[in-house]
Amino acid sequence: MAASNNTKKTQATNDRLISQVSSAVTHADNTVVQGVQSLTLVHQARVAQLTRTASAVTAKYGASSPQAKAAKAAVAASQATVARLAVQQNRVTLPTPDAPADGWVFYGHVYHSTLKPAVAYTVFFVDEQNAYQANIGFAYTASDGSFHVSYSPSANAPTVPIFLEVVNDKAQPVYLSTTAFQPQSGAANYQDITLPQGEPALGDPPAAIRVIAMPQNTASLGPSAPTTEEPASTDPATGKKLK
Repeated sequence: MAASNNTKKTQATNDRLISQVSSAVTHADNTVVQGVQSLTLVHQARVAQLTRTASAVTAKYGASSPQAKAAKAAVAASQATVARLAVQQNRVTLPTPDAPADGWVFYGHVYHSTLKPAVAYTVFFVDEQNAYQANIGFAYTASDGSFHVSYSPSANAPTVPIFLEVVNDKAQPVYLSTTAFQPQSGAANYQDITLPQGEPALGDPPAAIRVIAMPQNTASLGPSAPTTEEPASTDPATGKKLK
């Protein structure tokens, strides 16, 4: 029971730590970046230490013993903290893209439920009828899960509610926002997207996305790197519909 309580206290402490870090990175500077990196190293070392302890406890008491289960739970809690710190580190080290004065930029990361980067996924917008908004364009996630979409509306661009959607590398929808996206004009709008566990397919994607959402060789791309292969009807650099 004492070991279980210690694990719960450790998790509560870790949760407070992540909350404080998340608040700090909203106004990140070099000091915050270095602080997050240092915290990550500290907790990675803690995971290594706890893993060694768990192995020793398991060897002494057996894998099914309460002591071994408590030790393994402590390892899992610390590993979760390292993963969450990695998300914050990715956030503070991702360069903020320039936003057009008459438009906006949407950027961030897509993660699996395990907080590992979702690579070669497609981020785009749809309207209330799930119609792909080709005038806005799309982005493929890079090897670190990052993406960015830049949009400058034309003078006669229709104003309709738009919703964020993500499909995997098999063109299966795995995320669809339930609230309309309301970007700040003239600014870079940041968001991290964590996909649900198991990533169940959410019906059929928009027809235009079926071809787009099959990027090739994007796993080797660096953050925010454009893809080199696009459908003939789109601009290879932006993913937007050609005039």
